[in-house]
Amino acid sequence: MNMRRLFIIMLILLGFACKPQPELADLVEDMVVVTYYDDEVDYEQYSSYYVALDTVGFVSNYPGADTLLLADEYDYAAQIPDEVDQQLFALGLNRREPSDSADLVVSIIILDNLNVSLTAYPTYYGGYYSYYGYYSYYYAYNYQSYGTLVIQLLDAKNYSPQNGYPVIWTSYIGDLYSTFDQIGESLKAIDQAFKQSEYLKQN
Repeated sequence: MNMRRLFIIMLILLGFACKPQPELADLVEDMVVVTYYDDEVDYEQYSSYYVALDTVGFVSNYPGADTLLLADEYDYAAQIPDEVDQQLFALGLNRREPSDSADLVVSIIILDNLNVSLTAYPTYYGGYYSYYGYYSYYYAYNYQSYGTLVIQLLDAKNYSPQNGYPVIWTSYIGDLYSTFDQIGESLKAIDQAFKQSEYLKQN
C-alpha cells in the first residue's frame, strides 16, 4: 500500500467520528439500508472515483480497536469494496488510482459500537431476632454490540486540509453482527443502497 493511499484512508478514519450517524439500535432488527445525500450537489459533475480494493476501515468506540481490515486476511474486506466498485462503474463512473485526480474518494468503514452497562440487582436479607433485615446488591455487566457498514462518497474536488472531504452521499447498512450471512446480506444491501440512489447515475 503506497503512502498516498494510506494517507487518504487515515484522513477518512480520523474524520469519520465527526459525521452524523443514525441511531444504531434502529438498524438491528434487519439488514436495514439508510441513505443520505446532499441535495444541493450536481452529481453529473463527477466522472471518476478512487476506492481502495484491498482494505476496509474498522472504527470502534472501544479504545484502541480502530484498525484496517486487509483483503488478504478477511474475505469481507475483499468482496465489499469490489461490489462498491462494480456499482459505481455501472453508474457510468471510472475508477482511478490515488496518483490520478479522481473526482470522488470512496470511504468504506465498519462502525463498531460496543455498549457496556452496569445493572444493580437488589437482594433482601430478612434478619433474625431483634435485628432488622436489609437490602444488599449484586452487580452484573451487560454487553451489547452493533456493527454498521458505512459507505461514503467524498468530494475530492473540494478537499481542503482544514475541512477535509465534503461528504455528498452516505449509506448506513446494519446490523452486521445479527445476520448469519454477513457477506451475502451486505452485498444485497449495497445493491439496494445504489438502487435507491438513482441521482448518482451519469447520463
